[in-house]
Amino acid sequence: MQNTELTTSGAGVALTGRSVAEITADIRVNYRNAKSSIIAIGRDLAEVKQLLRHGEWLPYLEGLNISVSSAENYMRYAAEVPGDDQLAALPYSAAMALIALPEPERQKVQEQGLEGKSAAEIKRLIAEVKKEKERANQAEEAATAAQKEVKAIESTLSGANTSNFHLRKQVEQLQTQLSEERSRPRETVTVEVVKEVAPAGYDQMRREFDALRRRCEEAEDAAADAEERANAAVAQA
Repeated sequence: MQNTELTTSGAGVALTGRSVAEITADIRVNYRNAKSSIIAIGRDLAEVKQLLRHGEWLPYLEGLNISVSSAENYMRYAAEVPGDDQLAALPYSAAMALIALPEPERQKVQEQGLEGKSAAEIKRLIAEVKKEKERANQAEEAATAAQKEVKAIESTLSGANTSNFHLRKQVEQLQTQLSEERSRPRETVTVEVVKEVAPAGYDQMRREFDALRRRCEEAEDAAADAEERANAAVAQA
């Protein structure tokens, strides 16, 4: 391989006389070496972190001019990539994006076959899986909310039915009392004409009866409305 460097006019790039194929081969070697270096750096950082005392980690990284996030990525890359051939074959950025996924989502992406795909293509696959997961979560939340609403409506409906039952019992009792009052012998008082006098307490019972009957009708309307809402919520769920 020639080592003579030629400079292209205006490009500012020194040419070594290698062919495109030769340069590409060197790039691949250097890229593999770069990933191997990241693994080595990640392992060393993890070991140093275990040796440092509390409060020494951040100053140590500052001395190396490495950010906390980069150090964490290196260590995670070193922990997960060597045992996974598929991850090892991926570009660093794509591998890190895949490593950051929860296990179920990561498997979905890997099942689609990543060999030969660029980092951009892999990241698009990851984005699609994330959107699918988000839609599934939203659907699950909507179903849970609908179920809660159905239970709340069923509880309201049950309470309305119970209240309606008690109201009906009171109405029946008042009806019985009114019937008994009507069947009692009526007193007559002679003035200038003969006039019937209602039994004592009849008017009060009559007012209570009318009030209970109205409450009973309102309870029936509320129960019907609650049942309609429950059916709608069930259909939506």
